[in-house]
Amino acid sequence: MSERSKSRREIGGIITALITPFTSSEEVDERALRKLVQFQLRKKVHGFFVCGTTGLGPLLTIDERKKVATTVTEETGDGAAVVIQVGMPDTKGTVELAKHAEEAGAGAVACITPYYYKVDEAALIEHYEAVSKAVSLPVFVYNIPSHTGVNLKTDTLMKLVEKHLVVGMKDSSRDFLQLVEVIERLPADFLTVNGTESYVLPAFLVGARGAVSAISNAIPEIFLGIYDSFRRGDFREGLELQRKLNRIRRITDRAPLSSVYEVLRERGIECGNPRRPFRPMGRVERTRMLADLKRLRAF
Repeated sequence: MSERSKSRREIGGIITALITPFTSSEEVDERALRKLVQFQLRKKVHGFFVCGTTGLGPLLTIDERKKVATTVTEETGDGAAVVIQVGMPDTKGTVELAKHAEEAGAGAVACITPYYYKVDEAALIEHYEAVSKAVSLPVFVYNIPSHTGVNLKTDTLMKLVEKHLVVGMKDSSRDFLQLVEVIERLPADFLTVNGTESYVLPAFLVGARGAVSAISNAIPEIFLGIYDSFRRGDFREGLELQRKLNRIRRITDRAPLSSVYEVLRERGIECGNPRRPFRPMGRVERTRMLADLKRLRAF
């Protein structure tokens, strides 16, 4: 079995899309990041997705992204799988981050489709080919068309797999039918990871191997509960937890991302606030959100 195959098997279950903690001057807070990783490991999440959308990868410099990647891999050790999101608008920068992720000890890299500039299918395939040839790690496609303007077609994904360039995909298309199509058409060992919190349980039921979540930074218990109920075949409990999660999402979506930092703060994990242009929550809306979550017994 190749090193890629061995690493690939370890990626699945509940994968937290780690936020990046910041100081009051908006610098990456390494100490807080290590505390967040330890909190997650105590809760027994199965993996981390680093420098993605939730981790504000596009708002970090290359050096900051390297710092975050190194910090997370060091602090995690063998406690969970670490997938570093290395995608940038340009291929050169993406390859540089992919090589660094391998040097840092990541278990895999994920690569968002190039954004801002629209490229054709041939250029897209060449982009992933450059990343795949640069590292020996498993490479995941990260499909999030709402942010990139590019929805990776299943036919294109199949070409990437046929060329042995990628081993899986984090699908944040928010299109459940597309997720099902990928699972049904791709080879059985292709690792499809769901990135949409509103259908964590249904995604597992149709064959997704993992779930990547932002809210699991602050409330990992509910995601682990859904996964555990799925593994036990207790779908009634799993459905109840999924419905509860969807209520949590409606509450926290009033201030996307900033709410995650606030719930962590309430739980004793100080991570500052997200980098601008995200705004911190106001006192009144924070109080209301936490009251609603406590009534729901979210944590």
